[in-house]
Amino acid sequence: MKTSVLIYLLCLLNWGYGQVDYRLIDLTNPVKIVIEKDRLYISDDYKIKIFDFKDLSLLKEIGRRGEGPGEFDRSPDICICDDKIFASTSTKVYWFNKDGELIQEIRLPFHTLKILSVRNKYVSLEFHYHMEVNLYDEHFNKIKTLYQEPGPDPNRLNPLQNNIDFDVTDSYVFIAEPEKGLVIEVFDFNGKSLFIIEKKYHKIKLQDWYKERIFESISKNPVSEEIKKKIVFPEYFPALSSFFIDDELLYIKTYEKEKDEFRFIVLDTKGNELKRIMLPEAISFTFKDGYYYWLVYDEKSGKYKICKKEVLIKVLDGINYGEY
Repeated sequence: MKTSVLIYLLCLLNWGYGQVDYRLIDLTNPVKIVIEKDRLYISDDYKIKIFDFKDLSLLKEIGRRGEGPGEFDRSPDICICDDKIFASTSTKVYWFNKDGELIQEIRLPFHTLKILSVRNKYVSLEFHYHMEVNLYDEHFNKIKTLYQEPGPDPNRLNPLQNNIDFDVTDSYVFIAEPEKGLVIEVFDFNGKSLFIIEKKYHKIKLQDWYKERIFESISKNPVSEEIKKKIVFPEYFPALSSFFIDDELLYIKTYEKEKDEFRFIVLDTKGNELKRIMLPEAISFTFKDGYYYWLVYDEKSGKYKICKKEVLIKVLDGINYGEY
């Protein structure tokens, strides 16, 4: 992939139905997109790039590769929290104002796979020879371990084990427990379990496309052959791949795949099912105000595309929810 590419966004000029093309500059290896009001934030090549969402002009770049203040040792995870930019790597968290000025940077007393902040607290996914989701106060004192999964067998590598995900709203922490099925447990910010969302789902047998991706991802590892010998694939995919919350709606990505699209299940935060819909695969994606935005690399043009599709939610007889 080129070290610097132009990004094109597919759709109508007014971001209406379908897909629209816009141009964005200097994206190298984008890993995360976030949309908030009139801004588009992209984590790319050890930087956070801020664009005007109306004309997609580049407003500012935050950070660079390094270990110093405001620098990242990898492309950071990003979100908007309390009207500020919250960024994280495995060892640090950062707060920037909306103009990209560094407010605070904290080195974590642990390594994290994913960390989010809300209401002066932090929720972190960590690996300690097993997977844990921990709740911390503002000083990173542990309040409670919300979820813990048994560690993997070092002699049997299941790529789909520890497939845990979580997200937060202003009031709750949602933790997906796919080894139990399509199950999401809901906690308050004192660590109290409030209720469990559990939905029926169709078990999907593991397919060759997934195995091929795993083998391709480890092929450059110098000990790839040894790793391959230890891989043991399960018979079925987990109930879900990941999930995302926006505007009190849960968008759950499953492993059900048709061509280049995956099935998403849309729930409200009480667990009522609103919609099942097939949406395109993406390098990174987000949901905002009922729309699905996704980023893909177009091999034909050698450019990226960020696309938009409306996710219509229609209630049919109060029970079944169709696709459009």
